[in-house]
Amino acid sequence: MGLLAAVLLFVFTPDALAQTGTITGQVLDAGTERPLPGAAVLIAGTTQGAATDTDGRFTIQAVSPGTKVLETRLLSYEIGRDTVQVRAGQTTQLTILLSVEAVGMDMVIVEGETEAERTERTAQAVQVLDLREARVEAADLGLVLARTEGVSVQRAGGLGSGTRFSLNGLTDDQVRFFLNGLPLDLTGFPFGIANVPTTLIDRVEVYKGVVPIRFGADALGGAVNLVTSDGLDGLGGSVSYQTGSFGTHRTSLDTGYRDPSTGLFVRGGGFYDFARNDYDVTVFIADRLGQRTEETVPRFNDRYRAGSVNLTAGIRGRSWAEELSVTGFAVDFARQIQNNATMSGLPFGEAESFGTTYGASATYRVSVADQVSFDVVGGYTYSERRLLDVANCRYNWFGDCIIEVQDPGEIVRNRGTDRTIFDDDAFARIGAEWRVAPQHTIRLTTAPTINWRTGRDALIVRGTDILAGDARLTTWVSGAEYQFDLPNGRFENRLFVKDYRRVSTSAFGTASTNLRDAAPSTRTTAELLGFGNVARIEWTDRFATKVSYEWATRLPRRDELFGNGVGIGPNTDLLPERSHNANIELSLSSARGARTSWSVQTNGFLRITDNLITLVPENEFFDVFNNVFGATSLGIEASGRATLLDDRLTIDANTTYQEFTNTATEGFFSLFEGDRIPNRPYFFMNGAARYRLDSPVLGDGQLNLFTSTRYVHGFFRTWESAGRRQLEFKAEIPTQTTVAAGATYEYTTAGVRWALTGEIQNLTNATVFDFFGVQRPGRAFYIKLTSQL
Repeated sequence: MGLLAAVLLFVFTPDALAQTGTITGQVLDAGTERPLPGAAVLIAGTTQGAATDTDGRFTIQAVSPGTKVLETRLLSYEIGRDTVQVRAGQTTQLTILLSVEAVGMDMVIVEGETEAERTERTAQAVQVLDLREARVEAADLGLVLARTEGVSVQRAGGLGSGTRFSLNGLTDDQVRFFLNGLPLDLTGFPFGIANVPTTLIDRVEVYKGVVPIRFGADALGGAVNLVTSDGLDGLGGSVSYQTGSFGTHRTSLDTGYRDPSTGLFVRGGGFYDFARNDYDVTVFIADRLGQRTEETVPRFNDRYRAGSVNLTAGIRGRSWAEELSVTGFAVDFARQIQNNATMSGLPFGEAESFGTTYGASATYRVSVADQVSFDVVGGYTYSERRLLDVANCRYNWFGDCIIEVQDPGEIVRNRGTDRTIFDDDAFARIGAEWRVAPQHTIRLTTAPTINWRTGRDALIVRGTDILAGDARLTTWVSGAEYQFDLPNGRFENRLFVKDYRRVSTSAFGTASTNLRDAAPSTRTTAELLGFGNVARIEWTDRFATKVSYEWATRLPRRDELFGNGVGIGPNTDLLPERSHNANIELSLSSARGARTSWSVQTNGFLRITDNLITLVPENEFFDVFNNVFGATSLGIEASGRATLLDDRLTIDANTTYQEFTNTATEGFFSLFEGDRIPNRPYFFMNGAARYRLDSPVLGDGQLNLFTSTRYVHGFFRTWESAGRRQLEFKAEIPTQTTVAAGATYEYTTAGVRWALTGEIQNLTNATVFDFFGVQRPGRAFYIKLTSQL
């Protein structure tokens, strides 16, 4: 902390506050004047620059005043050189025209890089998913992420259902989720990453095992960062509407305006999702004699709705601020609950949950003298979560009330529930980067987060409402990183250390406390250090290696410490999880400029985890989280992509095999030492193909045909050694294969780009299960219309 304060004091002295300007423009083909996406625009003699977007536009911020030469590079085009005059506090605009490079013996081909490609070329163990194509498709973000090697996204039903995201075997809160670098649940998406609309996201960064210090976060298995568009000069935006099977309706809006002369901008949007989720499921139903038979029935009491609005306003590209902005948002969602985690016993006919979240944040980024930059973010979020379960009926799988009871409650029989949890969260992150020399960079980050929690049990008749007690959780994660690069750009190394601190105070007590009883106040603390190193070696233009390691820590989350008021009790004695995370990655690609391009990549990973936090039964009323065992995940993943037929045909494939095993040698779980951790796929594969037809109907039209398939090998939903003994219990999730196919027609008219997509998911109507054997939807049809200005 002392070093960070010294840097802050140094760079904010008057001598260091140099004035800067902004360069913005568009790159066009000199012959056709069509925009050229993916071109690299660099200030000659520096690494400062930008890549053009889909409309050929670019912006370079925080440029020191004076005469600058811009070098523009793109595959098959001559290198462009343009001279511009940059003035402090002003924006310089220009149009760059590139000419097609003449074919000759001395032809040199230089390919521009997109932001996604530049991120993947760093030493970080990261994979970047470009969502330009997925944005116009009907698949939700959960399905898109599940196509990635090493990633498994399991769902307890259809749209809006609970999800389990697994990365190299580690799951749930062991992986952290972000939106533009901020915690996802504190930025307007409290209902899980799989339900975030793809139309709002430009790309997804998946960090495997090693989390960059810039996030200021603790994590055990890695991180996923959703990145939205920065917006363009002038007016722009997109709108989409999707409808289809099981009463599904999804709509989204994202629009904004930026004045290039002043840098002032405003951006807003939102989404609304609704689904009945009334797909058919096969269940066991008992007749009057108690004999159980299989029946296929439509789901009921499984509706989901969610809506969100957001607005951001600020200024960009000024000498005193690369960005100064304020964002506000509001979210509301409701989800009916039809069954328990294993879809066993009688269904629930009236149970449902609700949630609302409001929040605001402010961002300030500035570069000083081209060597030092700062990133400061702060915000506040308020949320309410309510579970209502007061039905006086018992329902069968046909949706009929078969018996009325005096005491309400379905989830916990004869014990009605009307409980609400209130959370207030304040968070901040301060980051600084100092380029000491061209090949040496130092980064510092510190990020405190404070959560205040209380609650209400509306059905308390006598005794103390334990939910009404106050609880507070403070976490503070800081990091320092040193980066070294070779001048030729073929080697990058980042060495980092992290500091983790946690203080929790609670009136909720520990695991032995009954939720109906008063509990003494408790206070726990934790202080830990971690470290790691990531390196990338580019042996040739086609072959590169990445090696990474982190001694990682994850601090327990608020629901794990304080419970959720329903079904999960408190345990303030939880210890942080710790893990040795290692990766080694090899990548090989075709020569740049080849008529047929291809790339292959393989990654071996190892996770050795202690104090794994797991939900275990406590008594008849609730379960609690406990540190129960250690686990080791060892595996390999591989992926490949080929582009053929003049870039018209693209084929992708990947596979993952992982052994995530229990290493507990004492306690109850030592009985299953050597077993795979339950309820996690260990072998799965994905394949996809896309074919483009130009101008099939309209002059500027384009038809994309696409298909994808996913194979998941069978796995146990309980401990393997126990499952094999329980012959009457459906202990194993069977092997399953799903196929999807669709077509998208895109065209431009009056400056608006339109895309119409028809898609079939689960084409073969396979019976598909996810974790704990909950059945997923069968064959489904969707139509989606997207327009972009």
